[in-house]
Amino acid sequence: MTFVPQYSAAFEGPIIDNVITIVTRDMKGALDFFNPTEALLPSTDPAFLADFAERSIGTEHGFEFPIFVIGPEENTIAEAEDESRLGEDIKITMNIGIVDDTSEKAYRRCMKYVRALDAVLRSATKNDYCANMTNGSNVPFGLSKEVSHFYRPLGVNDERTIYFKPATIRLALTFNER
Repeated sequence: MTFVPQYSAAFEGPIIDNVITIVTRDMKGALDFFNPTEALLPSTDPAFLADFAERSIGTEHGFEFPIFVIGPEENTIAEAEDESRLGEDIKITMNIGIVDDTSEKAYRRCMKYVRALDAVLRSATKNDYCANMTNGSNVPFGLSKEVSHFYRPLGVNDERTIYFKPATIRLALTFNER
């Protein structure tokens, strides 16, 4: 006998894959939209805002910046009392980090990346977040999203020539599934 689940219960894997797809597709466009002057600079100019050089799940792989690291934080799945649907609350954490040659430039650059990433996450549609998530006819519905962020402590090398500024963005998605 073949097991067939009543619900697909998206869990973190498909959501994280879809968020990476969204960020890969839209981040550079958002950076350019909010920072049109920097968008016109050659990519060799220190003020140029490059797309993420690394996108990874769980931990960074190298030392290429800007960096984007995504991972699951929490996932609560509750079945409705009448068993008609599942309600799912997923929280995803995204850590970004940039480098620059002064602390002020690092802060300002990081704020630009946070603004662009926030806009990318808020602008994505239910179809973007729920792509390829179905168990036959069980398509997620009723999506709501919440995006928050906070800045992490500034880092600097011993020579005070490279400043690292990280930030954390949290994405909370809530949706239902029949």
